[in-house]
Amino acid sequence: MKWQVDLHGDANDLAELSEILQSTDFRVLNEGEKYLLEFTSLENSSDHKSVKAKADELLININAARKLLFNSSDLIKRGGIQFIDEDGKKTIFLEPLTASIHIRARVQVTVTKKDGTTVESPPDNKIIKLIRLAQTDERVQRVNELIDHDFNSFGVLYNIIELVQEDGYAPVKKNGEFYSEIGRFKQTAQSYDAIGKEARHARKKFQKPENPMELHDAQNLVKTIVRKWMNSKI
Repeated sequence: MKWQVDLHGDANDLAELSEILQSTDFRVLNEGEKYLLEFTSLENSSDHKSVKAKADELLININAARKLLFNSSDLIKRGGIQFIDEDGKKTIFLEPLTASIHIRARVQVTVTKKDGTTVESPPDNKIIKLIRLAQTDERVQRVNELIDHDFNSFGVLYNIIELVQEDGYAPVKKNGEFYSEIGRFKQTAQSYDAIGKEARHARKKFQKPENPMELHDAQNLVKTIVRKWMNSKI
């Protein structure tokens, strides 16, 4: 018995995922022209809604991990869900295309371990680790949900920084590595004069900084901070 979720997207991206995502409780399979997300840990489940919820949660975490580690291109979306019983009979539950994974170009990542040593590794090697981390760390899961929700607004980026600061990560605290740039980012995000209606406040009290931060610079800052924060937990 097994549950499978149909995946839709660019064939090359799906082929890449089928090589990367091979875990003990889930994997991406290639069957002819189709690609399927298969759960090996839900064999005893009888409810397709619980499988859907698990798939959506997993896709959010995969989405966030790949957004942090890769440069974006196409989307991969979830389709129908199917259950295969012991006799090979399939029961299909049709679902609209919803949760998605942002696929990005390959890069090399420097991982700083807890003992201070660094190693160079392909991002592929980290995706499963980041997914596992989100499954056991509530703040990481919340950050991933925010990244998946909208990584193109100052408001969401601001909320992500707040969560990392709440976690007590030293480089974002006073006198930390990113403290000064976070100050410029927050002043930009709060100022209507700096970013207009996207600002957290409309009152003149919140003045723009001398050098307001552009959105793409804010995204790069947040990605760098989140990568290092998550690396410190692995």
